[in-house]
Amino acid sequence: MILTLPHKPSGDQWNYYNLSTRHTVGVIGRQYGKGVLAKLRAVRKDIAKGRAANRYWVAPIVPQARIHFERFIYEYRSFIGKPNKTHMEAPYLTGGWIHFKGSDNPESLKADTLSDATLDECGTMHETVWSEAVRPMLAVNQGGCDFIGTPKGKNWYWHIAEQAKVDSEFSYHHAPSNKSPYFSQTEFDKIRASTPEQIFRQEYLAEFLDSGSEVFRNFRDCIKGELESPKAGRLYLMGADIAKHVDWTVITVWDVERKHLVYFERFNQVDWPLIEARIAAACVKYNRARIRLDATGVGDPVFDRLNSMGLPVYPVRINAAVKTHLIESLIMAIEKQEISFPHLPDLVHEFSIFGAKKSPSGHIQYSAPPGYHDDIVLSTALAVSELVSATPSPQFFSAK
Repeated sequence: MILTLPHKPSGDQWNYYNLSTRHTVGVIGRQYGKGVLAKLRAVRKDIAKGRAANRYWVAPIVPQARIHFERFIYEYRSFIGKPNKTHMEAPYLTGGWIHFKGSDNPESLKADTLSDATLDECGTMHETVWSEAVRPMLAVNQGGCDFIGTPKGKNWYWHIAEQAKVDSEFSYHHAPSNKSPYFSQTEFDKIRASTPEQIFRQEYLAEFLDSGSEVFRNFRDCIKGELESPKAGRLYLMGADIAKHVDWTVITVWDVERKHLVYFERFNQVDWPLIEARIAAACVKYNRARIRLDATGVGDPVFDRLNSMGLPVYPVRINAAVKTHLIESLIMAIEKQEISFPHLPDLVHEFSIFGAKKSPSGHIQYSAPPGYHDDIVLSTALAVSELVSATPSPQFFSAK
């Protein structure tokens, strides 16, 4: 049986396609064709392994994984048997399987022994996707992983790229967008002229920049110190962004004088009474910290119940204008390095991927990428917008 691959590399793409070590890292600009090339590499390797092949293709979120799955079963239909569209997996005619997963569903990533894996756009994934989920599943078969993506700050993906430059088990390939045979130099020059330098360097030149965030530039300069236990006589302020099931409840507590994050808690799948109890407990523990609570929608009755407990809670009802004010206050606090926070992996990840786009009416809209969360950003912004607005008076914050 002769099978013909649906695509053929061209130009610089051959350099990435032909990498042959156990692990490969492709740091590649937008619209180079890295996803197409990674599928070619995956199929070539999986077909060679026959029945031993068992690959995970992991995209940042499930909807992106489904797009890759649908393209795969169409483009490689002559290579596969009947696909399972519910579980997004397909058997190869030569034996073995390929499964498409989203990193936003981490529990789906820990139930297999793999021959190989592909982490697509891994710069936006949490570092635990590799270290705690995929890497252990490759150990038994000494399987390999293809890391591909566009940089998103000097996060864990940057560390993997640096390792690939010196580790004999890795190969490294870097390519800006205009190395693609299908990306014209004229279009590349137009984009350079009309795009902010930091975004152009990251997205099209595929450079790892110190921040990587479109919004919170240089936020890593604010990383210092540790979480701290409460101290008698000190004033504290809390930001509380709440959710019950899909999103996360995040509690951040800040030392008012030093503007330093001293307490952090993040949880979901918790009913309202326990959410309220945890907020109340943190408030009391930190000298009856004043609570800035997202009281939008489901948060309104939570405010009522916390208020009825006699806690110093202030409701913030978030609409588009209020969110813009909160985020821009946080942006300025970070730019001026007025605040500080410890190195918390979840916080660093969320700050690094938080973005902005212009609405049709010309307004800036701030949000996490589709499928990701901004609960840590909002909890932080709820507190910081008050921390940096003026010098809080002792009476305003004092315990009852």
